[in-house]
Amino acid sequence: MISPTRSKQKDNTGKPKRRRTTFLTPFSVIFSLLNWVAFFGWSWVFYLSIRDEYSDAAATIDMYILILEGICLVEVFRILVGDLPGNLVLGIILHAIRFTVVFQVMPRLLSSNVNDKIPTYILWSWCCTEISRYPMYMFPTSSMMRNIRMVVPLITFPWGCATEAYASY
Repeated sequence: MISPTRSKQKDNTGKPKRRRTTFLTPFSVIFSLLNWVAFFGWSWVFYLSIRDEYSDAAATIDMYILILEGICLVEVFRILVGDLPGNLVLGIILHAIRFTVVFQVMPRLLSSNVNDKIPTYILWSWCCTEISRYPMYMFPTSSMMRNIRMVVPLITFPWGCATEAYASY
């Protein structure tokens, strides 16, 4: 029988992995709910970005993005305190870039009318990345969800970086 402090996943030696326990452990139900909220939130932003041009729906989409990025910052904090596995440096840099794009690049693009599709392409890369990431947290024992989460950024990160760099130029 597996004790409550152990999960069914195994490490490289075949032994069950210990669950991480920190001062945030009592809030695990709230974090699970946040994962679902973020998954459906990013799905909604993706839908809105397909349905409307970014320039037509910027105020609504930006509000959702800021809320969803706030959830991402909670996850970065969880990584910082050891409650969630992940790359802290990548999380900080990635979300700093996203906030810079939202507050600096997108408004400049909207006022210049250079190429109104670029903000949409940026949003699609963010949405695809996040939509593929959250199921791994929602279903932590699913190896398929983990594989999807590991493969999708191989496409969406270069796509997002290229469009963000182009938009920033």
